[in-house]
Amino acid sequence: MKLIFVNHAHPYLPHVSGIRLWRFAQEMVKRGHQVIHITATLNGETGVSNEQIERLLNEHRWTVPLHLPVKPVFRHALDAARRNVVPAKIRRIITAYALFARGGVFYDWTDAAHDLVAPLSRYFLPEVVWGTFGNSSNLFLARSIAKKAKCVLVIDCKDSISSFVPKLAHTVVAGLYREAHCFTANALDLSRETSSFFGRECHTLYSGVDSCFRVNGSEALNGTEDRIFDLTLTGSIYSEHELHNFMCGLKQWRDQNERKLGREVKLTYVGAEYRVVQRMAASLGIENWAKSNPYVPLPEVARVCRKASANVYLKGGGFHQKLLELLATKNPVIAYGGETQESLSLAEEFGGELHAPANALDLAEALDKIAYRMTAPREHSMNASDIFSWENQAVQLERLINMAVQKV
Repeated sequence: MKLIFVNHAHPYLPHVSGIRLWRFAQEMVKRGHQVIHITATLNGETGVSNEQIERLLNEHRWTVPLHLPVKPVFRHALDAARRNVVPAKIRRIITAYALFARGGVFYDWTDAAHDLVAPLSRYFLPEVVWGTFGNSSNLFLARSIAKKAKCVLVIDCKDSISSFVPKLAHTVVAGLYREAHCFTANALDLSRETSSFFGRECHTLYSGVDSCFRVNGSEALNGTEDRIFDLTLTGSIYSEHELHNFMCGLKQWRDQNERKLGREVKLTYVGAEYRVVQRMAASLGIENWAKSNPYVPLPEVARVCRKASANVYLKGGGFHQKLLELLATKNPVIAYGGETQESLSLAEEFGGELHAPANALDLAEALDKIAYRMTAPREHSMNASDIFSWENQAVQLERLINMAVQKV
C-alpha cells in the first residue's frame, strides 16, 4: 500500500514529537508498504522542491521510508510572533488568523509543502494519508493531500487536541476534520477525548517501545552499584513547579535517609530539557549530586535507565510511551505528580512496580519502599518491549488502515 505520513517534527529533532510517525513509517516499510514521511527541515537542510518529486520517487528504494523535509517559507507575521516582538494582543490576532484562515500556526511550512501536493498525487498515487496532531498544521496538510489524491485520510492525536486548540476554534477544527475515515490516539484516555471532540470513533494505538530498554540477563536489576542509590529522571519537564516540588522532596528524603541507608543518593537527568534541570538543581544548591546530562541518543538513555535503582518521570501528557519504556527495564518506576488508572493498569498487566506520588510526602513513602526493600520485587510476567514493540504496534496500525480503506 502507498502511504503518506505527515508530521511537522523532523525525525532527528531531539524531542519525542518526532518519534511516533517516523518509527511507524520504518516498521510499515518492513511490512512491504511504500511510505513517504513529510516533515519540516532541521538545522539548515535545503529541503525538497516539487520539481524533485518525480525523480526522487523513481530513484528511491523502498527498503526505508522516503523522507521529504520541506523548508518553511518566511512569513513576517509568524516570525514576529515567534520572536515575541509584538504585543500580546497582536500575537493573539496572528494566532487566530493562522488557525482560522491558514489551517494552523505553522502555515509557513504548509505554504511551502503545498507545492508538493499535486506532484505527490500525480506520481505517487497515495492510498492513505496519516497526519498526527502535534499541531493543526499537520492535519491541514494531510487533509489537503488526501483531498487532492482522493484517498483515505486517517487522523492521529498524539497530544490533546482540545487542550492545545483554543476553545473558540474547537467547532471549526472539529468540523473541518470530522470527515476523516479513521481516528487514532496513543492512549485510551486521549482516544476517548478525541472521540468526544470529533464525534467519531477513535482507536487506541500505543507508540512502540524500543528493544534497547529491555534489561539484559547480565545486568543487575535495581542499580548496578550497591554503594549508590541512583535515581534517573527522564522525559519532558511539563511543569517547572512540579520539578521544583519533586527535587525539594527528594532533597529532604536524601538528607534524612542517606546516612541511615548507607548508600550515596544521586539523581541523573537524561533528556532534552537538561538546562531546565541544571538551573533548578543550582537554585536548590544540590548540583553536586543532582546531575543533568545534555541530550543523548535513545540507546544511551535506555542504558542509563536499565542501570538505575529507580526511574522517575514527571507526569504531564496523557500518553504512556515513557511509562512503557521504563517498565521494560524491570526497575521500579516513579511517576511524580500521580498517574491515570490506565497507567496503573498497564503496570499491573506487566507486573511492573509503579509508584505515583502526588506530593513530597508520598514521594518519601515510595522511596522508602524501594530503598529499604526487604524482599525482591515481583517478577515481571511479560515485558513491555515485547508486547508493545514497534513491530507489533505496526501490525495494529496496518489493521486499522485496512479497515478504513475497506469502508471507502
